[in-house]
Amino acid sequence: MLRKVALILSFCVALVFGLLAQPSNYWTTSFNTEASLLAGAVVGGNAEVTAIYYNPAGISDIKDSRFQINASLFNIEHKVYKNPLGQNTKMENWFFKVYPRFAAYVYPSKKVENLTYQFAIFNRNHAETSIYNRVVNNNSDLIYHNTLEQYTGLFNLKSAFNDYWGSMGVAKAFGKNWSLGLALNVSVITFNYTREASATAIPVRVSLEDSIPLFSSSWDLEERINGYNWRFIAKVGAMYKTKKFQAGINFTFPSWRILGRADINKTVSHTNIFYQNNHIPDYYFNEFITDAHFQLKDPFSVALGVKYRHQNSRSQYFFTVEYFKEIAEYVLVDATKTGGNSEKGTDFSSYIFQNRAILNFAMGYKKMLTTTVGFLAGVRSDFNPYRISHNEKYWEINSFDNLNNNLIHLTGGVKFEFQRINFVAGLQHSYGVKKSQREFIDFSNPVSYSPETRTALQGPISNQTTYSTYSLGFYFAFTVLLNKKKESIR
Repeated sequence: MLRKVALILSFCVALVFGLLAQPSNYWTTSFNTEASLLAGAVVGGNAEVTAIYYNPAGISDIKDSRFQINASLFNIEHKVYKNPLGQNTKMENWFFKVYPRFAAYVYPSKKVENLTYQFAIFNRNHAETSIYNRVVNNNSDLIYHNTLEQYTGLFNLKSAFNDYWGSMGVAKAFGKNWSLGLALNVSVITFNYTREASATAIPVRVSLEDSIPLFSSSWDLEERINGYNWRFIAKVGAMYKTKKFQAGINFTFPSWRILGRADINKTVSHTNIFYQNNHIPDYYFNEFITDAHFQLKDPFSVALGVKYRHQNSRSQYFFTVEYFKEIAEYVLVDATKTGGNSEKGTDFSSYIFQNRAILNFAMGYKKMLTTTVGFLAGVRSDFNPYRISHNEKYWEINSFDNLNNNLIHLTGGVKFEFQRINFVAGLQHSYGVKKSQREFIDFSNPVSYSPETRTALQGPISNQTTYSTYSLGFYFAFTVLLNKKKESIR
């Protein structure tokens, strides 16, 4: 029975839009300090308080107690979708964000020489999507042939994703050249998602003398998911440095699930559908699942970075490359596993996910214009690892048909030291365009019914969508040095 139900509803596999579209890019977010303006190319040095994330061995470079808050004062994001609901359709949305990104406290040990501790709280990733559109055709002929119909397709999607980290790090320097570091992190993910799609065909009566009753036809789909996931992530780093050259390596181990639950409400129905003059039985199916098993995996990764400075020069050059291992296909939301006394669901409300291996790179440049004012710039890639595939083992389970982009981030700004406070301010521009992606749904060329996909009042999905992303961020950060005697961070 379960297989029969899943077969009838298998169209959901083709329709599900990527819930985690933006967060699947690993390098979308950097932290609004000097490291951000260097495009995150700081695994080999100059990460300052963000070393707890980029390479915990770099914590040992900080010799003074300090408290630091970094804020993204403004971030404007523009997303454009061309042909997402079929030919000649378009959707776009703007987001304006104001929120803090990174707070940290660092202090050297008073008992152990060259040992430094750090605590940090930061938002590793934040993504929002809110799009709505419709398609209307007043001259359709889908259900009652030779009778005019008004066809309307509606699409609405809202999602919000946040990943907050609480971190504790420690690093120790060994002599003048070597240092080792460890960071223990707890990640808290919150996720809210609503997707609604509907199509109706309403007959327009040509003559009042027509006594044959005519009924409207409809198809509806609704999905709501609210979830959270606590995870543990460990980082281990090492660094080697001389007067001109520094090199670092950082290992990030796969995330380990602590706990995670999701509530799922999913409904699909159709009424008064005909195919080849045969009536397709009306259908309605709903599952409401509470406390379903939910987890989001981060992969193993290794990052290598170098920093070089010419002798007697104020210029410094940075380069970092990071390899992310693939994530094998797994069940992200498993409605068949629930906590407590919650009723178990079926594969109809479960989702699978997987990522391919990728390699990202970043380059940065820094020049001290004076002893207190510096210029910084950088560029980094942000390739999307999401993999769309079909696994016969999970043929009944929804996969994420993800619209994705390979992004490029350009950064630039200045730093300024005034007495005991250091200021950093700058801009980041991000962009990405990708063509030939799968439509969300096709309302432009609908058919009454497709026996292959069990879909009604819509057309076959094709790869004609273009997805574009543009954003501009304005960054500001300040550092307060707590010790009486400070060390220059130039």
